Amino acid sequence: MNKQDLRESMLLLRKAMSEYDVADKSKAIYQKVILQDKVIKAKSICVYISFDNEPDTLALIDYFIRSGKTVSAPVIVKGTGLVPKVISDIESMEVSSFGIKEPVYGFSIDKHDIDVAIIPGLVFDMKKNRIGFGKAYYDRFLSGMDIYKIAVAYDYQITNEIHAINTDIPMDIIITESRIIV
Repeated sequence: MNKQDLRESMLLLRKAMSEYDVADKSKAIYQKVILQDKVIKAKSICVYISFDNEPDTLALIDYFIRSGKTVSAPVIVKGTGLVPKVISDIESMEVSSFGIKEPVYGFSIDKHDIDVAIIPGLVFDMKKNRIGFGKAYYDRFLSGMDIYKIAVAYDYQITNEIHAINTDIPMDIIITESRIIV
């Protein structure tokens, strides 16, 4: 299956999930993420803000803020790409023109000051490669960074192998509701 077919297939599966399934699986993912040694030791964490039945990251963001970590979310800035903006609290986010919540009052931080990034995706393989929406925002964002990359996904988003190219940035770990791929 080519990348576009995989994207479409995964989007259909994700769209079909019930609120209960999303909440249940997200809770299991959350519990695994917060126990990761790199996460516990991190001072600064960049977390994507979930939408459209993605594994819910709002609880993670809230937990990290309450834990005293600097928490940022990647925001698309036209002509620049993804820029990490600090989130002071969950309530200070608004829906962007892309339909995704993002920090409104957050200031930008240097992406090289981030210890851990929690990354979305549509499809992942056992070698920790990822397929996103095809715009390469995250690949460009992560390029040249020394950062621990955690992908969160549902079990059904994992396939044996996807065709990765040299500009695709692999993850360090993938966490699903039932397993951790390292």
